[in-house]
Amino acid sequence: LPEMRALISAAALSALVGAGIAVATPARAADDATVSVQVSDHRQVGASLTVSGDLTSASQAITYPATVTLQRDHSSETQMQPTDSTGHFSFSDTPDTRGSVTYTVSWLGDANHPSGATGHTTVTVAGKTPALTLRLGRSVVLTGHTVRVTAHLGAGTTNRTVTIYAKPYRRHRRQLDSGNVDLNGNRSVTDRVYRRTTFSVHFTGDDAYAPATATRVVRVRAILREHLQGGYASSGGFRLYHPGSNPSVFVHMIPGQSRRCLYFRAQHYYSHSWHTSAVSPCLRTNAHGELIGVLTGNHVVGEPYRVRAEWRGNRALLARDGSWLKLKFHR
Repeated sequence: LPEMRALISAAALSALVGAGIAVATPARAADDATVSVQVSDHRQVGASLTVSGDLTSASQAITYPATVTLQRDHSSETQMQPTDSTGHFSFSDTPDTRGSVTYTVSWLGDANHPSGATGHTTVTVAGKTPALTLRLGRSVVLTGHTVRVTAHLGAGTTNRTVTIYAKPYRRHRRQLDSGNVDLNGNRSVTDRVYRRTTFSVHFTGDDAYAPATATRVVRVRAILREHLQGGYASSGGFRLYHPGSNPSVFVHMIPGQSRRCLYFRAQHYYSHSWHTSAVSPCLRTNAHGELIGVLTGNHVVGEPYRVRAEWRGNRALLARDGSWLKLKFHR
């Protein structure tokens, strides 16, 4: 009888289908397995990080442990491991490429989840810090003098190119040199400076090392070129003037600085030492950086005097005193 019922049922089914009536198969739950993926915070080339997450399903049970696979882009290697009894997994990875990196975790599935599941997350991996330095031959120079600038890039980078720049104070940056460092990691260039100048070397980075810049500053002293005007003779390093005359000092500031404050200082020698007898107020240079100062007053005949110009400095040029110019008054 059971066999007869089966035959009758099959015949009835065939009849229904033949009559064009659809027969529904039992409903199957959605294949809703998911994989969540997180990456630990410390993300740098060459440093170990942790990729973790959970394999879960809302409606169909997953038999744990389940094997999941980790894949990092820019890499042909994969890692496989089972989850724990709750579906949690944790991988260790050491990225070798900086920038945007995507981690993908996949599960092939089971009878209840034939499509499996995949999760991924994209993070930024920092490059390693290159050993980039800049060395100067001198840190303080007179205007118009040259400075040797040497960049050094440590070993380990695949990119061995550096670019050296100079930026004078309140002037545009200009490129001095660019190219590969030598076998010792060095590259040098010489530059002539006229004002405070910031030198920099830039490394653009490579797959593993981040871009970097190193800077050094050269401070520059102005030059004051002076000479006494007038007088009737010179003797023993002194310029001689007639009593009652007013000696003048011509000074040229280099580099030429228009309307810059210069000061003149006069000293008188007596009682075995020099004593300041006068200091001028701020006197402005002309468009070429030139100025004339005049020594006035009542002067002691036969006793030594000396005068000089003084520049008190600004951000572009360090302070600088001129040379002492000696004079005497003779009848």
